[in-house]
Amino acid sequence: MKELGNSSSRGVSEILATVLLIAITLIAGATLASFVFTQFQTTASIPVISIVPGPTPCFPSVPGTVVSPGGLPVTIPQGDCAFIVQNSGVRAGTIAGVGPSPTFAFDQCNGLSSSSCVVPLNGFSVVAIRYSGSTNQYVSGFLIQSTGPNLYFFISIP
Repeated sequence: MKELGNSSSRGVSEILATVLLIAITLIAGATLASFVFTQFQTTASIPVISIVPGPTPCFPSVPGTVVSPGGLPVTIPQGDCAFIVQNSGVRAGTIAGVGPSPTFAFDQCNGLSSSSCVVPLNGFSVVAIRYSGSTNQYVSGFLIQSTGPNLYFFISIP
């Protein structure tokens, strides 16, 4: 009969077990860190476009002018509302449309007729949208980004 603790078979030595445990921990940590840093890098590389706070001028009966933060005057057509959008991301972004349709339609980008608007890196753009609804009311809508969430707005139509 064998006595407990007096085994003739040997297991893995404590030193080898410790080395194996540390190696497995380091490999698992490196794999997890690689995944996490890839996620942060992917998220940080998208444009961060926002509507600049302030009044949203609408011109229901006559054309108007909006001055962008860069000092550029932009003529806004009659029947349009203007938004100044800013990009604080790490690459250029695009406003690809506006909604809901048919209440709103994309009209201009920086004074030029367009169906979308590129917002430069660390820059501003003036987006003009056409409103086709009743006047003297508050309405809500959204600007559609090509990447990223919609930008919601609430404006007063004179």
